[in-house]
Amino acid sequence: MLIDAFSTIRRSIVALAIASKRPSTPSFPSIIGTGFVIDTQGIVATNRHVVLKLEELVTPETSDNVALALTFSEVQREEGAHVLTVLPVSLKRWDKLTTFTSSDDFYGEQIPDMAFAQIGVTGLPAASLATEPGSWSVGTAIATAGFPLGTQALAIYERVNQVAPILRSGLIASVFPFPSPRPHGFTIDIMTLGGESGSPIFLADSPQVLGVMTPQVVGLLHAGFNGTNITLAVPSWLVAEAFENYRRSVPLDFNGVPSLEEAAASLRETSGLGRLPNNSLDASGGSASRN
Repeated sequence: MLIDAFSTIRRSIVALAIASKRPSTPSFPSIIGTGFVIDTQGIVATNRHVVLKLEELVTPETSDNVALALTFSEVQREEGAHVLTVLPVSLKRWDKLTTFTSSDDFYGEQIPDMAFAQIGVTGLPAASLATEPGSWSVGTAIATAGFPLGTQALAIYERVNQVAPILRSGLIASVFPFPSPRPHGFTIDIMTLGGESGSPIFLADSPQVLGVMTPQVVGLLHAGFNGTNITLAVPSWLVAEAFENYRRSVPLDFNGVPSLEEAAASLRETSGLGRLPNNSLDASGGSASRN
C-alpha cells in the first residue's frame, strides 16, 4: 500500500541544501534538491544538475554558504508530544557522472543526469533499486517523494511549519524507445517543480525504487516539459550500474564518520536537539517539530 511504501522510504530521503551564515527568515537552509540513500554507509543518489548548483553556490567567493544534507527521523512520542527531528549533516563529497558509453544505440540522455554524494553520517536505511528486467511497464502505478518548491513549501506561513518530504503519485507514462525489459529512460505523469530534482520514483505498493526524477531546469534539455505533467526519469537499473562502477573507481573514506544516532546524540547534548519547542534550524544545529 502507498501509505506503507512512503512510510518505509521516507527515512531514506534527504534534502540537499545551502545554509547561509547570514541571518535569514525563516532560519532554515535553502533546499536545492532531493536525494535518497542507496548505501547505509551514507551514499546518496541525486541529479548531476543538483550538485552543479551546489558547486555554484559553495565557492571561495561565497564563503558564507555551507552545503549540507538534512536528514529526518522517525516520528517519536516524547514528553507528551510527537517529535520529528531534523538533523543537518555535512556533505563529505559529491561526484557527477561525466562520461557515458553504450555498446548499442542509446535513446536516453547523452550523459544521464546522475550524481552521488557522501553525507557525514552512516546508518540511514538504504532504498532498494529495482534491477529486474520488466520492472518498467507503461501504466505501472508509481509515487515520488521529495521537496518540490524547496524550502518555500516548508515555510508556508513565513515560518517553518512542515518538515517532511511531500508525496505525490501517478503512473509510468512512457518508456524509451518503446516497451522493453530495460528501457533507457521513462516518463511519469507528475508535474515537477524545482527542489525535487533527485527524488526517488518508487512503486505505489512497495518502497522499491524504479528511477530518479529529473525535473525541468531552465536552459537544460535533460528535464521535462514546462507547464505539463510529463516528467523524465533515469531508470534505476542504470543508477545501480553507475553506482557499482562508482564504488569501484572512487576512493570513498568512511573513517571517523559517525552513525546517525551518534551525530544526533552529540547535537542533542550541545543544543537540545530533539527538545526544541519550535522549528528553528541553522547550519550548526537542528530542530524538532512538536505536536
